[in-house]
Amino acid sequence: DGSISGFISGSPNFREGEAVTTSPITSDPVGGAVVQTASGSRYFLAAKTVGRGATAAGAKSKEPVSSAQKVSKANQEAASRRAAMAEERKAAAEQKRQEVEAKRAAAAEALANKRQEAEEKRKAIAAAADEKRRQAQELRDRAKEASAKKAAAAAAEKAMKQAKPRASISLFG
Repeated sequence: DGSISGFISGSPNFREGEAVTTSPITSDPVGGAVVQTASGSRYFLAAKTVGRGATAAGAKSKEPVSSAQKVSKANQEAASRRAAMAEERKAAAEQKRQEVEAKRAAAAEALANKRQEAEEKRKAIAAAADEKRRQAQELRDRAKEASAKKAAAAAAEKAMKQAKPRASISLFG
């Protein structure tokens, strides 16, 4: 039926020497090669294998027919490569995160500086407006004072004109 029977060696998933029979394989069983079953399982066949459908138990040598050792090593290498690639992606992501954080910090600092400058400008404008109001008020006060003096002088002048001539008063006696 295309299945292979044999003993396991070097697999972390099975006990050493455990007897197994695979489901039908999809290629010719060649010793020293990895074969795949119709269900997708993969097995490394040791160098001394027998033909398709035969069992290793009937062979003269008790060498294991399937070995997970090379598949396990290939899986370990692939896992190592995946881990290295994942580490590279993680490092790249961390670097990108740091770059984004640096840009964000620079933008926040620029915004703070811009706000500070705007606040200083607003204060300068307010101070200039206050000074202008003070000067205008000072001008109004001076004008009022001058107007009051003119009015007092005019009233004195009017009073002098309306006053009747009288005799002079002697202060000495």
